[in-house]
Amino acid sequence: MTPAEERILAKLDELNKYVAEINITMALNTQSLEIHIKRTNLLEEKLKPVEDHVKSVQAWARLTKAAATGVVAAAAFMVSVAKLLGMI
Repeated sequence: MTPAEERILAKLDELNKYVAEINITMALNTQSLEIHIKRTNLLEEKLKPVEDHVKSVQAWARLTKAAATGVVAAAAFMVSVAKLLGMI
């Protein structure tokens, strides 16, 4: 074998080692990603009741705001009527 052929084979061996290292890294990353996905899914399931509760509290807050606005409007109307009738 010529020196050039030996250098080419040596480079091919280096490339093969490098590709093997990449494959190992990719397998480890894939495993880590699978674990991460499972943890994320579990946390999303645990968070669902909290999200539902927040939505319910927001609905009650909107209802309370609407009721308070109605009470204020009614009070303002009664004050206006009282002023018109000369009661105030």
